[in-house]
Amino acid sequence: MQMWRTKRRMQAQQGFTLLEILLAMVLLFSALAIVSDGFQASRLNSQQAADNITMLAPLPLILDAVRQQIRETKGRAPAGDGSINQVKYSYSAELLQQAAPPAKYQVETGTELRYQPRFMLYQVRLTLNYRERSRVLEFREVAWSESRLAE
Repeated sequence: MQMWRTKRRMQAQQGFTLLEILLAMVLLFSALAIVSDGFQASRLNSQQAADNITMLAPLPLILDAVRQQIRETKGRAPAGDGSINQVKYSYSAELLQQAAPPAKYQVETGTELRYQPRFMLYQVRLTLNYRERSRVLEFREVAWSESRLAE
């Protein structure tokens, strides 16, 4: 008789209780939320890396343009802006130092030829903008003008 009661109880308790189902759902949704946050963070990091690559890819072309413009200014404080491949840039340069070539000794006349300052060292501040991202780079650039004798 006792076996019959045990068998009947087992038949009455088939399946899961509501509490077990709710607990399993809480655990499942917690795990999904953690995994979702991880995917979202990796997607955001991937987008930021792609933006950085896109912003820095035209940098050699931008540097060439800035160098050319600095060398064409002939002593004025150069500044400018432009755009290459959707990357907007602006720069300003400050003259740090100006120097002349070394004096040249002429053996025939026994005199020394002195030149006017023609080499200029600039501190350049370059700002790159792409979408909402901005990056500032600083570097030094040398420019020169035609050689002239000192008076």
